[in-house]
Amino acid sequence: MLPASGDVAENSVTDVVSNASGALSVVFTDPDVLDCPICLEPLRAPVFQCDNGHIACNSCCSKVKRKCPSCCMPIGYNRCRAIEKVIHV
Repeated sequence: MLPASGDVAENSVTDVVSNASGALSVVFTDPDVLDCPICLEPLRAPVFQCDNGHIACNSCCSKVKRKCPSCCMPIGYNRCRAIEKVIHV
């Protein structure tokens, strides 16, 4: 599951292109979109998400006592593998 639509600004993505093999290439105009929204440091795996799709880095999940600061849902149990793949490319 990707982050909820409110987490990634719509105008932060300028171009999405698919090549012949089906791989996607995405260009971000705002590189901060790949930062943890809590500590503002670049995201590193593991990245977790709450049930509403808000993301946080591993250390921040512990700092907020596994409660999403955006919606108060539990966070730190469900990995966000899609974002992890993006940050590992």
